[in-house]
Amino acid sequence: MQESAAFGPVFSVPQKTLKDLLGQVSFAMAVQDIRYYLNGILFVAEGKQLSLVATDGHRLAFASATLDVEVPKQEVILPRKTVIELQRLLSDAGGENQPHIEMQFANNQAKFTFGGMEFVTKLVEGKFPDYNRVIPRNHTNSVTLGR
Repeated sequence: MQESAAFGPVFSVPQKTLKDLLGQVSFAMAVQDIRYYLNGILFVAEGKQLSLVATDGHRLAFASATLDVEVPKQEVILPRKTVIELQRLLSDAGGENQPHIEMQFANNQAKFTFGGMEFVTKLVEGKFPDYNRVIPRNHTNSVTLGR
């Protein structure tokens, strides 16, 4: 195993929240795209916001949740296999005593601590497309659809 990386600050969210976010964006991940940075999900932690973004070049999915603590801006791309494994391992139990997952990011690794285990993964290197240019900000119409 490699020497441990210099991880940034720890922050946490309920496991159900992260599992829901992953479920909302994972469908848009590319599968074996030559643009390797699309074969995963972009995690953006900034302030009190955690945002997840996925795209395959034709469709884009964005989901976000509020964090309990304020964190400095961090952007990492988690590989597709890591996303699938996290979805499988995370609990979807809700309620008042719902289990949390702690996250930490480094330059080339991400660490998730939950359920008595530590899950460390390498990150996808590369520059994720600027999703803010695709999502319109000044629109007058809004549509909300149920699943």
